[in-house]
Amino acid sequence: MSTESNLVALTVPRPDEALFKRSEQLLVYATARQIVSSEAAIAVGEDLKSIKSLAREIEDKRTSITGPINQALKEVNAFFKPAQEWLTQAERTLKGKLLEFQAEQDRIARELQVRADEQARKEREKLEAQASKAESKGKGERAEELREQAQSKLAPIVSSAAPKISGISTRETWKAEVTDKMAFVKHIIEARPDLIALVLIDQSALNAQARSLKDALNLPGVKAVKETILAARGNS
Repeated sequence: MSTESNLVALTVPRPDEALFKRSEQLLVYATARQIVSSEAAIAVGEDLKSIKSLAREIEDKRTSITGPINQALKEVNAFFKPAQEWLTQAERTLKGKLLEFQAEQDRIARELQVRADEQARKEREKLEAQASKAESKGKGERAEELREQAQSKLAPIVSSAAPKISGISTRETWKAEVTDKMAFVKHIIEARPDLIALVLIDQSALNAQARSLKDALNLPGVKAVKETILAARGNS
């Protein structure tokens, strides 16, 4: 017997087309409307109330549909979240262990390479000493032969013992960390103005300053800009 069942069951009713028609008509009306008198301005104020009321009605209709959908989406996401988190953690754990293993093998390879290079250096020095001795005894041909042998004494390349795994690759990434913000900004101002884009402006904080100080805002390179916004309430 199957234990499967539907997580959610949704029925989405189609909204009343009249709402869309009225909205379209109001846009046509607003586009053509002219305000040439106080009476017309007052009338437009009433029109704005009607627009706000219709907008609220449409929003209520919309949320009556999206509410259950969003709730269903929330339940589906919650259902799958534990498995997703387990797999993410498992992947992170195995990647970490694999990187540790590879790093250790790379360290061992570097260590062995240093030893091999040192051994090759000692062998070259030994041959060079023998060549000098042979030369001092008038054995120029033997000295040349020994020097050629010395030049050929190169350490073999030591490769990491970490295996190449199909479907797995590693890459290096770099990131910058600002350790002294003032020093960084000073350097840009004095020496690298071309990097000014790296200094981000906190627009929200500046806007808060403008709202607080208004015309009294006095910061070099910054000005307070006033915007007038018309607000309209819907019909009660």
